[in-house]
Amino acid sequence: MTLLANYGWEGKRPKKGLLARIIKEFQHIYHVVIDSDPNSHTAKVSGQFRHQVKTPSDYPVVGDWVIVAKGKSDSHYTIESLLSRRNQLSRVHKHHNHEEQVLVSNVDIAFIMISIDGYRQDNENRLNRFIQLVTKAGISPIILCNKTDLVTNLPTAVKQLKKLVSPYKLLLIQAKFNQGIDAVIDQLPPRKTAIVLGVSGVGKSTLINQLMNQSIQNVQDVRVKDKKGMHTTRNRELFKLPNGGLIIDTPGIKSLELWQDDSTNKAASETDARFSVIYQLAEQCKFSNCTHQHEPHCAVKAAVESGELELSLLQLFLNQ
Repeated sequence: MTLLANYGWEGKRPKKGLLARIIKEFQHIYHVVIDSDPNSHTAKVSGQFRHQVKTPSDYPVVGDWVIVAKGKSDSHYTIESLLSRRNQLSRVHKHHNHEEQVLVSNVDIAFIMISIDGYRQDNENRLNRFIQLVTKAGISPIILCNKTDLVTNLPTAVKQLKKLVSPYKLLLIQAKFNQGIDAVIDQLPPRKTAIVLGVSGVGKSTLINQLMNQSIQNVQDVRVKDKKGMHTTRNRELFKLPNGGLIIDTPGIKSLELWQDDSTNKAASETDARFSVIYQLAEQCKFSNCTHQHEPHCAVKAAVESGELELSLLQLFLNQ
């Protein structure tokens, strides 16, 4: 098996050029892996590539497959072209609200990590956006509930959280103490690419260190006053785990406005399995344009009143 197969490549190789995968990026300086060398190499896009780019989202990101050419030195490569992405996680650019920012691409598994201690910073609306960020890419998220040792009434907290994220998987972990990590590893098959998402301070880099069995990512304690984390991870980076799985660590995401592709009118909620029951109930409403708030003969409101549907789920659906 080739090195790039271990990094997730499947199918036939391109007929021309040298195939590589982006495993790290910072300010358009890339690190790539190729078949002929287990070490990573630095790369920049070629002048022709830069000339052909139409939008910032066309630039490579971590997870991308690219065609590269050897540069002037053995350790440096030039990115000639970008292969089609199987999927991508995109948001509205935090500095340029008319632009799409692609965070990563070609992801199979998405872990959304929250700290159940100080949960207010991981508020329901933000968690909702994280879930819809990955479901839009065709991925069913796995919620990692960290720092469970710091909660006085864990069963109640978990019960409330399950109502919010069901039917998606919820795993309880204590990353700092290496508890629950085996359950995370069980979700990471060899040669499949995962990403871990969350705000600063939830324990993403601590989790990466545990999965790698070594301290490769710096970590910091959260502020005691407000339980908010400080940015420790500065760039996105893909790591190959001892079990053969692949995982991308990301900087904490504070601002997350989902990018709406103009080519489709599909709402983010339509790809989110949590809301499928609401869409099914809506078909029984008297009015086809029912907002499920004030109209008579609303099947969705009736389901809430009968206890069939959680009010909190409907409120989350309406507040999108």
